[in-house]
Amino acid sequence: MVAPLLVLFGIKAALMELQIKSIMGKPNVDWLVFSISAAILSVILLIVFSYIITVVNKNLGLETRFKDNLSIFTYAFIPLIISLFILTGVEYALFGEYWFLQIPLAFELNGATANILFFIEVVMFLWSFVLLVVANSVQSKNTTYSAMRSALLLILVFGIPVISI
Repeated sequence: MVAPLLVLFGIKAALMELQIKSIMGKPNVDWLVFSISAAILSVILLIVFSYIITVVNKNLGLETRFKDNLSIFTYAFIPLIISLFILTGVEYALFGEYWFLQIPLAFELNGATANILFFIEVVMFLWSFVLLVVANSVQSKNTTYSAMRSALLLILVFGIPVISI
């Protein structure tokens, strides 16, 4: 069940990264190539991070399995996957490709509606972060360590594709 969720997460991550890139004012030469590359890179980074956390936990004396860590991280992104089905359709219906592309920004077309949708996206993102922290905290019994590795995961999975592609 994790594999389909990873695919859906990759799609949502790519759409969010495309939107972040357009808000930052970085033009996309080819949005389709960027989206596919970002989706694949986000999923790969999530899998690699799960493996690294398994090794780090083992060195810290926590016995965790790679599959457990990957499942925890993937299931924590359920709010984003839900927003893929609900919000992305609404965003595309209201703004079309302008929600994801730079020219013009959706915020310039209809600021109030775009701000409301963006706020809901941020809430879903924060909900995923809370789920990551709680799941990691239950596993490691250390809230500070859990919050740090959850923040690092989000920075890696969403930041690296935006910067590197």
